[in-house]
Amino acid sequence: MDFFLNLDIFSVGIVVAATVILGAVSYFNNKKSISNRFFLIFVIVTILWTSINYASYKITDPTLILFFLRAEIYLAVWLVYSLYMFVSVFPEEQHIFNKFSKYSIFLVIIVSLFNFTPFVFRSISSFTSDGHVATVQNGPGIAVFGMTVFFFLGISLYHLIKKIKQAKNKEKKQLKTILLGIGLMFFLILIFNFIFPAFFNNASFIAFGGVFIFPFIIATSYAMVKQEFLNIKVLTTEIVTFLIAMAMLLQIFLSTDFTSLLYRFFIFLLVLSAGILLIRSIRKEILQREKLEQLTQELQSANVRLKQLDEAKTEFLSITSHQLRTPLSAIKGYLSMLEEGDFGKLSKKQADIMGILLRNSERLIRLINIFLNISRIESGRLKITKSPNDLNKLINDIIKSLQIEADQKHIHLDFKPIELPMLPFDSDKLSDVILNLVDNAIKYTPLGGTVAIAAKLKDNYMVVSVHDNGIGIAYEELDQLFEKFRRGKEINKVDTSGNGLGLYIAKKIIEGHGGNIWAESEGENKGSIFKFTLPLTDEPGVDI
Repeated sequence: MDFFLNLDIFSVGIVVAATVILGAVSYFNNKKSISNRFFLIFVIVTILWTSINYASYKITDPTLILFFLRAEIYLAVWLVYSLYMFVSVFPEEQHIFNKFSKYSIFLVIIVSLFNFTPFVFRSISSFTSDGHVATVQNGPGIAVFGMTVFFFLGISLYHLIKKIKQAKNKEKKQLKTILLGIGLMFFLILIFNFIFPAFFNNASFIAFGGVFIFPFIIATSYAMVKQEFLNIKVLTTEIVTFLIAMAMLLQIFLSTDFTSLLYRFFIFLLVLSAGILLIRSIRKEILQREKLEQLTQELQSANVRLKQLDEAKTEFLSITSHQLRTPLSAIKGYLSMLEEGDFGKLSKKQADIMGILLRNSERLIRLINIFLNISRIESGRLKITKSPNDLNKLINDIIKSLQIEADQKHIHLDFKPIELPMLPFDSDKLSDVILNLVDNAIKYTPLGGTVAIAAKLKDNYMVVSVHDNGIGIAYEELDQLFEKFRRGKEINKVDTSGNGLGLYIAKKIIEGHGGNIWAESEGENKGSIFKFTLPLTDEPGVDI
């Protein structure tokens, strides 16, 4: 085949390749958008129409030429209809169609089918010397075809101009760009693909119909995905895909026979499809990264807000705990005085009730101390102030305060004081630790059991242990007990009043003293031992 005979397919191929790339980029920009979907439909119809146009120009068989000419105007009706539908919905992502939009498709079906009959194109009147169409004999239906095209073009322009008047800023610029593309496209098509064949019996420009549509494709794609073109990674991929496709087209351009032309055209389509998939994957990667960056920013903002709320919660908890503890301490003091008979001797019934009130006030004070310590830990204001103290006396005082609870369950509290020097620790804070450990042991030991408290010197540490023969602890739970809000599975079956904070606070207090705390157990229903160490050195405590 002569070199110049392939010039037309090269130009049409460039337009098809670019149209496919731009259409794909526009669609993948937002696949859920109805505007993007209708634009994709328009692009598909355009590619089909362009291919039919070229075929009607390239082939020389009279019967096939007439068939392709009729197919060309058949697709032309769908082309203007898909344009109308696109203009109707753009730039919306969701759209409710009116009755005309729903039922006008029947008009399109009827007119387009008539275009396949002699009603529009009767026959080919003459051919050029190289076998191409020179003139076409028109039927009366050519007027119907023309009116249909003008009708949908007219209402498309009407909708577009109306939207431009109502739109603002970015949307207005998008619509104006599309209007410019439509104007240029139909100016070229009406002159070369309608007026020339219909009124001058000249169909030689039909093959280049796709070239005339390309201005609209460029304008609309730019309007729809302007920001995407600014992304260097997507832009580079689009350019590389286009250049590779053009290289394949050049091979078609240089074909010397029809077989090699078809083979190279197939390869061209294959390369173009692979390029589209590559653009799609890169766009997806970019969108995912942008979403991840957005989520990261939102998470950072949420974390700042949560930190502020947490600080406010801690402050509120601290203030509330202080306010509650003050009157409760006064209530406990007066109850203790009443029980001891400072305001007169009480009857046995009155003394029993007073004892109940006193124990409950102590439990409430203990609970408030837990929340107060939590607020101090979270705000970094829990101070460990060491001073010389008598550990034996501290343990005896705790046993005395818990004796009534132990008696109610017939539990023996066993503690044998040993000779100890004065030890450096924070009496109030350590009292909270031992009180929590012994109170827990009483709760989780069955009736008639024993809770043994022991203290011994080992190297440069004091080791204190609380041993019970209660429900025990599963091995896998031993390391989790000292986490915030963590309670053993079996513990919940025995007592549901706990909050999972006592051991967490105990761990922080012991670590603030420079020691360690841990739990030991041979398993469920085999008892447990809680131990902690205190250094004998007089080093200052660590604030937590």
